[in-house]
Amino acid sequence: ASHCPRPVRRTKLLDDLAPGEALSEWNSKKLIRAYGIKTSRDTLCASAAEAVRAAKAVGFPVVMKISSPDLLHKTDVGVVKVGVASPGDVRATYDDLLRKAAKADRHARIDGVMVCEMVTGGVDTLIGVSTDHLFGPVVTVGLGGIFVEVFGDVTFRVPPFSEDEARRMGAVDKADEQVETLFSPGVPDDEQPHSPRHLERQGAAGTIRAACPARLAPLRCRDAALTGSGAPPPR
Repeated sequence: ASHCPRPVRRTKLLDDLAPGEALSEWNSKKLIRAYGIKTSRDTLCASAAEAVRAAKAVGFPVVMKISSPDLLHKTDVGVVKVGVASPGDVRATYDDLLRKAAKADRHARIDGVMVCEMVTGGVDTLIGVSTDHLFGPVVTVGLGGIFVEVFGDVTFRVPPFSEDEARRMGAVDKADEQVETLFSPGVPDDEQPHSPRHLERQGAAGTIRAACPARLAPLRCRDAALTGSGAPPPR
């Protein structure tokens, strides 16, 4: 099993990428961790036995998923499973995910199967970086998860920007009743879009883009969870 190493060179992961080529989730998380963005506790496994050990270490239930630069929309092809709750389920899921990955694309490059901490609660948010043809590097913030398509509620800024500007980015449109429910006085402060942890992520996203603007294709943490716990991870 492989665990995320301390980064020696932050852009090393990008050295061998062809223009427009994607990173796998495993390598994407290594990159954003190198810039100080916390992620879920994950282990990349090369066998079912390794997956069982990883699941026991992180604690059941876990999330299991294929890590591949060629299978980016995992849910669409069935290569992610949430709530794996026992060693037997881990073994069966490991084999099933590899089988589905091969069915989806028999030429896909597979890093392995990721066994991940299962994060619950919080509010799904989107934090991304991309290059605009007019303004250059830009940072995107908005509602994440299914709300990306449902509301399309995002805002953009050109880095670098101040903490005050990052707070204004978190002031998403509350016109819709469901959005109002998510971002309301009843939601703990650390789960609000203006929380210090969320602001740190926004700043880190701008730093990533500024550090390698010509080399990094659009990067999107679609399921960054705002939580009140000690480790608010992109999932």
